[in-house]
Amino acid sequence: MGDELVYGIFGRSLEDVLDYYGYRSPPRVSSKLRGWRYRERPVEPEVSGRLPVSAIASDFCPTARDVYVRYVEGLEAPASLPMVSGTLYHNTLEAVVTRAKRMIYEGITPDLDIAKALADCADDAVEETMVDKQGLIDEARVAAEDLERVQKNMLRLWRFEAGQIAAAVAQVLSRSPYIGADSLVAHAIPLTMEHRVDGSRVGLSKQLSIDAFQAVRTMVMEMKTGKEREYHGLTLAGYALAFESAFPRQVNFGMLAYVRFPEDRSVPLVVRRVYPIDDGLRLRFLRARDRKLAIVGRRRDPELPPRCPSACGYFRICRG
Repeated sequence: MGDELVYGIFGRSLEDVLDYYGYRSPPRVSSKLRGWRYRERPVEPEVSGRLPVSAIASDFCPTARDVYVRYVEGLEAPASLPMVSGTLYHNTLEAVVTRAKRMIYEGITPDLDIAKALADCADDAVEETMVDKQGLIDEARVAAEDLERVQKNMLRLWRFEAGQIAAAVAQVLSRSPYIGADSLVAHAIPLTMEHRVDGSRVGLSKQLSIDAFQAVRTMVMEMKTGKEREYHGLTLAGYALAFESAFPRQVNFGMLAYVRFPEDRSVPLVVRRVYPIDDGLRLRFLRARDRKLAIVGRRRDPELPPRCPSACGYFRICRG
């Protein structure tokens, strides 16, 4: 049995996804740009330090003053509705995948209806997630109607992913009825959620968290619930470099899954973007890393840009 299934938010089989986007072979990557070359430039940081992948990849602030404000002055952006909703959606996805795996490990029986079991616990699981993040919700002062909308979307996300997982489990069981629990999880739910990686060797945070990771094909995957932005692809390069520095295995592709919740649909709308993590993407990330580590390491204020995007979380901090 091959690793045919990658369900739900992140698509079907990785082979199908790559073939759909025309990637029938891995990109050519210089050996000097692999994460395991962390003792040599350009993978070795020019300035010592550690930053999160998101802080390096983001080009939201043209001068990167947001990095200076956060990591030199120590000021955090205030919590906002997009921050709250994104956190809740990510936690919901992690919770439904983890719950499904737990159900399988607790025992595969002839009367196991994983679709019904996951559906039955949806409301309680979503409520638990919201209670767990109540402090963040309060800090952001989320309006009641916005919170109600986010909660409905969490349920839509849970039910969609649960249905996809149940279909994947049924497909594997139909071909291998005597499969064990661990093998069933590996074939039907082959993703590790919130995969932890030490990125300190390449100037990144020691406790990085990748939204989803496929070990067999070593693909890094991120779910995005906001607007599509060009710099999002750089996050995949950052995680790939971190993974390669911790484990000497190639990461050649990454995927961004943009999730929307249209009012006229009962299920989320998912748009997937596949990126070859090639030399160009890696170099762009490494140059951004060196520039931003220099800002922090040398405590050099890059000054305000001529115009700031009003949606920037640091807008009021910088502009007063």
